[in-house]
Amino acid sequence: ELRKALHEKTAEYVDRLAWARQHRRVGQPERQALQGWLATVESRGFESGVRSAQLKSQARRLLDRSRTAVPVWIMTIARAVDSLDFANAKFDVVIMDEASQCDMLGMLLLALGSEAVVVGDDKQVSPIAVGEVLSYTQKLIDEYLRDLPTRELFTGRLSLYDMATQSFGDVTRLVEHFRCAEDIISFSNYLSYGGTIRPLRDTSAVVRRPHVVAHRVAGGKRVGDVNEAEALETASLVAAAIEQPEYRGASFGVITMLKDRQALEIDAILRRRLSEAVYE
Repeated sequence: ELRKALHEKTAEYVDRLAWARQHRRVGQPERQALQGWLATVESRGFESGVRSAQLKSQARRLLDRSRTAVPVWIMTIARAVDSLDFANAKFDVVIMDEASQCDMLGMLLLALGSEAVVVGDDKQVSPIAVGEVLSYTQKLIDEYLRDLPTRELFTGRLSLYDMATQSFGDVTRLVEHFRCAEDIISFSNYLSYGGTIRPLRDTSAVVRRPHVVAHRVAGGKRVGDVNEAEALETASLVAAAIEQPEYRGASFGVITMLKDRQALEIDAILRRRLSEAVYE
């Protein structure tokens, strides 16, 4: 208990020191520019409208003045393109997260950094290239990318992570996994990672065992976008588990691989079976 309290106080102390230094190093002009940038991007008509171009131009100017006031900027690609002046903005390091789900547009942001860290997982979902006409894309590849050895891959389905792997080649792979119990992560581990992932989640305090249960529904049949038998059994399992002492205080999530109607069907059954307080 003392060690835990010491860790909490130390974290609080570091937090206060960091904010104190931040207040000392940021002057009034940077604060005004930062407040102006925030008000600009939150103003009506910023995303679209008659004044959108002017507001975005103003946001870029203000952000360039206030950029040094914030040590780390975290943005979506769209917000970065709208807010940053690519001619002047320069960061020491740009980190592209979820790069395996990001298409080629992510390359724009690599221009903002002296160094880049591209984080992703080639076993996860890739860009889906909605609306891409491959014949048109191929014409652009033939016209502009003739000197690239892997030019045929540069379609909308090529992720930023794939491009970084091909171009930089130097990959640091993280294999330690702390989120799931070993039984849960082992499915992905052996399906996609050759058993190289090291599950390190401490499950000694988890009272609910086993961590994974495969449950077959008899007589299930999909009609349109709804499988009534599965919806009823799923809702019944949740309602029954709630009554068990092991699940006291636990929350439940239900994920359906069908469309929204199946989720609504399960939700409707749960609302009928559970009191409003329990459902909430």
